[in-house]
Amino acid sequence: MTLAFFEHLPHDCCKFTYIAKVDIKGTVPKIITESGLAGVVNSVRLAYKYFERDEEVDLLARLAFIKEMETAPAPSAAEHELLVDSLRRVDYKLKAGT
Repeated sequence: MTLAFFEHLPHDCCKFTYIAKVDIKGTVPKIITESGLAGVVNSVRLAYKYFERDEEVDLLARLAFIKEMETAPAPSAAEHELLVDSLRRVDYKLKAGT
């Protein structure tokens, strides 16, 4: 038995969940079980290749994040100090506004 679920995500993406269950009674040769598993894995790989648009989605997510940054409020004094302290711990410094 196999089930496939599609869940809508932002940027016209979807999450694909594929569930395969096999109830084999008795002993089955290893070659049979491995070829069946390979078929299931190959089905998921083919679906990924068909729908793959990682670079486009990354660009859309990045542009949406940048757009949100334009309207984000300035960090509070406590947030600013946390940022400066975090950067200091990894040996980085803010160039302006410190």
